[in-house]
Amino acid sequence: ELVAGSDFSAGETVALLPASRLVQASQYGDALGGLPSHVQAALFLVQERKRGSHSAWEPWISMLPLHHELPRYWAQSLMDQHLQGSRFPLWLKREKDRSWAEWELAQRAVRGIIWTDFWWAS
Repeated sequence: ELVAGSDFSAGETVALLPASRLVQASQYGDALGGLPSHVQAALFLVQERKRGSHSAWEPWISMLPLHHELPRYWAQSLMDQHLQGSRFPLWLKREKDRSWAEWELAQRAVRGIIWTDFWWAS
């Protein structure tokens, strides 16, 4: 949710961001062509994170959470304990399986990517 600290008029500029600071497919799409765009973006993020202070994106990447609290990251035991009778765990398993299949595709395109890094970025 984005909240303004003060009122502003329609059409008023509230933020400026140079195009050079946008992550765009043109920065990684050629080398990773053929992969779904969200997988390409995740791989770009992983590669830039690995570059650390050598990456122009490091200040932004360092602000990203290292761990997520989203349901897709929940342990199976947690779901078994609290979601018995729900279809949600089955749906979530399908999502995890889809992510795993995407990671397998990503591994063929980029060497040295490990599952936990891809899972974090995707």
